Amino acid sequence: MKFIRFFLIFHRPLIRALLIFGLVIPLEAETYFVDKNNTRASDSSTGTRENPWYSIQHSLNQLQPGDTVFVREGIYTNPLRMSSSGLNDQAIVIQVFPGDEVIIDGTGSTREKFIDWKGSASNGVNKNHIVFDGFIVRNVPRWAIWIEGDHNVIQNCIIYNCGVSTKGVGILIRQGNRNIIRRNEVSNCGWNGINAENSSYTLIEYNVSRDNVLHFGINIFPNTSDAQVMQT
Repeated sequence: MKFIRFFLIFHRPLIRALLIFGLVIPLEAETYFVDKNNTRASDSSTGTRENPWYSIQHSLNQLQPGDTVFVREGIYTNPLRMSSSGLNDQAIVIQVFPGDEVIIDGTGSTREKFIDWKGSASNGVNKNHIVFDGFIVRNVPRWAIWIEGDHNVIQNCIIYNCGVSTKGVGILIRQGNRNIIRRNEVSNCGWNGINAENSSYTLIEYNVSRDNVLHFGINIFPNTSDAQVMQT
């Protein structure tokens, strides 16, 4: 058993490749930390609480199904792109550490899809079973969070100043099924606060969308199919 544990920990990239080919090997879920203000923070470290990673993107590149990363207090300025999917009972969780305030600031960036699931509509692979929880996202060029995939959760986020002059949106589901948008506050975007299109069985509940430039609220486009549920 000690050998198996050693293999799982130190050969996670190989296991990812096996998962792609349908060989399912359950991984032991890990908890990691990002803390740019910690003097020991480095993307070459182990990602533990004592030796955290420096950048959020590096953590996204490492996470496997069932893993959680806690992001500690600070202002982070780089755009993000999801790298892996979770599984049905092993979501990937990206969460602000309890009690901390984490700001993702896009000032000066040209990346239109600032936090990007990069799915098939974007010449990529849909990302599924990801929880994104508790962040403040501000000052992005166009779309703050662009989702392509299934069974994702965006919750407890504050999003503002998104593409004010470029018809930006705070949270946009471009395509996907059974995604949940819950308890977010979105304001001062160039178009809507929240959009859902090409998506089915979307749950949008307990959000506040206000003071957006062209459309104030939440828009479910006509080409969206099947059931949608919205509670405010």
